[in-house]
Amino acid sequence: MVNRTRWEFVAHRADRDNEWIAIEVMSLVSPAGESQNGNWHKLVDDVQRKLAGRLPAKYWLADLPKYAFDQSQRKTLVDCLKGTILDAAKTLAEGEQKDIGPTIAACFSHWPKDTSRQPTGFDPENLQLRYPPHPLLLLRGSGVLNSLGIGMYPITGYWAEPTLKTALIGLFKRKGTANAQLGLAKDYGAARTVLLLDERIDNDLGVTSDIIRSLDTSHLSNIDEVYLVSTFSGAHVVQVWPTG
Repeated sequence: MVNRTRWEFVAHRADRDNEWIAIEVMSLVSPAGESQNGNWHKLVDDVQRKLAGRLPAKYWLADLPKYAFDQSQRKTLVDCLKGTILDAAKTLAEGEQKDIGPTIAACFSHWPKDTSRQPTGFDPENLQLRYPPHPLLLLRGSGVLNSLGIGMYPITGYWAEPTLKTALIGLFKRKGTANAQLGLAKDYGAARTVLLLDERIDNDLGVTSDIIRSLDTSHLSNIDEVYLVSTFSGAHVVQVWPTG
């Protein structure tokens, strides 16, 4: 660390001890998605604390809906999850899962509907279609650790181009950017500087390259190469700037 600025990795060439490459890693994330994950994590942690020592094994929640609850609703949802999970856990064998969404919906009136499924009927009073509750899967893992965690985040599989552009521009223009970090590396003699973008969802490689190329060169002046690293749609590391 120099002047509170650093790069994540330094790679040395085996045949040239005096030549090194500075590698900076940054997460390409959607602020809204990160907020969703953070809110669900905190809520499930609260449920876990209420269930401490009362679960016979390790359990996971999956297929979470969009988090859209105020503080009062959140408290009710925590209590509903506590009781529902405790009851359902008694009947689940290792490796089994159960949809507890309908039970949660019966206890918690603000539980969302799953409008991607077939309607179950029509409500003549409100003149609206009736949809089933959003599913919520409870899975029992192996071992004897009595705990509760999140097995699958509520994520978006693809960002629209404007959202991706906003995320990329923020990443390159905000204070303490990769360009500044890697500029310091060049000052200290790095032969090459590389930025790795750790993507959390499956972005369009062509669109990502186009957006980076459209940035003012001042935001890329100290970066020799940019790569997109992903485990979606098959693990891959693809150079997105500069491109031929």
